[in-house]
Amino acid sequence: DAMTDFETFWNSYPRKVGRLNAERAWRVLKPNAQTVVAILAAVEWQSRSRQWQDIQFVPYPASWIRAGRWLDSVGEYRRVARPEWVCPHQPHCGSASICASS
Repeated sequence: DAMTDFETFWNSYPRKVGRLNAERAWRVLKPNAQTVVAILAAVEWQSRSRQWQDIQFVPYPASWIRAGRWLDSVGEYRRVARPEWVCPHQPHCGSASICASS
């Protein structure tokens, strides 16, 4: 059902604004099952991007749908920086290769 798919999208999308506009964009798009899967996967990986860590850079959901942003290249989004490795030992081993071997 199209509205059930929209609910799934809405619940996974990090910026909850303009719901009626987003619903309208969804109905116009009429995504098939394969497109819904692609949309949800894109929301998931884009939500982990550095840009989307600040809500002001997350597009409004209706704009995201109308622009076909699930088709964006992964390379267009900077991934969230991973925290640097920190040795858990006291005193610190000083390197991941030494620590991993102990």
